[in-house]
Amino acid sequence: HFAATWYTGTQTARSISNENNGVSFQPDFVWIKDRSTTYNHYLFDSVRGVYNRLFSNLTNAESPDSSMLTAFNSDGFALGVGTGSNTTGKAHVAWNWKAGGAAVTNTAGSITSQVSANPTAGFSVVTYEGTSANATFGHSLGANAEVVLLKARSRVDNWIVWHKTFASGANFMRLNTTDSLASSAAVWNSTSPTSSVISLGTNSAVNLSGDTYVAYCFSE
Repeated sequence: HFAATWYTGTQTARSISNENNGVSFQPDFVWIKDRSTTYNHYLFDSVRGVYNRLFSNLTNAESPDSSMLTAFNSDGFALGVGTGSNTTGKAHVAWNWKAGGAAVTNTAGSITSQVSANPTAGFSVVTYEGTSANATFGHSLGANAEVVLLKARSRVDNWIVWHKTFASGANFMRLNTTDSLASSAAVWNSTSPTSSVISLGTNSAVNLSGDTYVAYCFSE
């Protein structure tokens, strides 16, 4: 269900296996970091599409790059020649999560979402479109979502984080900043996630009409 894979970059197209103790799997979410330099963090998932990267340390919108991660393989993933994900001679780490493969439609919330879920491992990748009105979207975990990393795909904005220890449904943090815990009813609509849905307020970072979003959801 999960693998942390170390490799040395070659700047040539190649495949990376996530095998550990004889077990490998096709990941649906791969987070790559060059450990030796100050290149960005690069995040890829099978729901948004293989070339589409996000940066956990930046507010940037989603952007395609066919020189970085190029495929989700049955035993890992494939890389192109891009620096930051395959820098010559540099040490890299890739965190691999298995969700549920091809996304399916979830109508549990007021917003229809597309979800690739692995309830056994407690992980799902969710995409949805904002409405600018208080709303909910389904996550398909079958248990309370206890960690949520959420990012606007189509606009520049902060990453928004929920963690079960925040206690109040109004609390949140920003993944890409050093800010402390913040509070706003307009983020999670002052409502903690349930076993079926995550609630949204009207804050543009989580729910602007016509904008697209991705959420990485975890349960124990």
